Amino acid sequence: MGSSWLWNVNKTEEEAKRILADPTDERFVHYAALLLSRHSGLPKEIFSEYLSKEHFCRRWLEIKRKMRKDDWNDQRIPFWDEIYKRLIVDFKKKGIVFRSPKKEALKNPGLEKMAADIRSRRKAAQLTQTELAKKMGVKQQFIAKIESGTQNLSPRTLEKIKKIFGLSLFGSAAGARDISARPVSETVTILHPLEPGMRTESK
Repeated sequence: MGSSWLWNVNKTEEEAKRILADPTDERFVHYAALLLSRHSGLPKEIFSEYLSKEHFCRRWLEIKRKMRKDDWNDQRIPFWDEIYKRLIVDFKKKGIVFRSPKKEALKNPGLEKMAADIRSRRKAAQLTQTELAKKMGVKQQFIAKIESGTQNLSPRTLEKIKKIFGLSLFGSAAGARDISARPVSETVTILHPLEPGMRTESK
């Protein structure tokens, strides 16, 4: 694929590779997110040519947060999440364990409430996760993450869910405030506060 994944970046592929070889470089997460978002190569190529498996595993959570800022990564993130999980297992067998944030620190009350609302509406519509995933054009694993309250939703994904269920608001997630008349970008902000360093544009 060459350097086409760097089409709007003023860096050569060799310069990008040097950055990706150093996980302490402040630009590492940015370039890793670009690579995993845009490069069409298989993981084998990515890890042999650009990115160390160990560096990937150590910084994946940060890379994932960076990737979430772009809607087109809705399906790329679950794919690389699965790769991450498999690598973690492989490393563990070799006696290498990566520290991960405590589960309590990852909980987001807004996401959990919205997840419960989506799950109950899916069941009420007598849809399986696989069937809902097909309607949305995503994988079943992505729906599972949404319903577990661990997947941040982009405005585009939330809009798809609202259209499928014919919703104007998620009552349980919004609490007592009626947000039915608000644009989806503002609804997202109310339903799930973004993680540190992330932002969404609202009117």
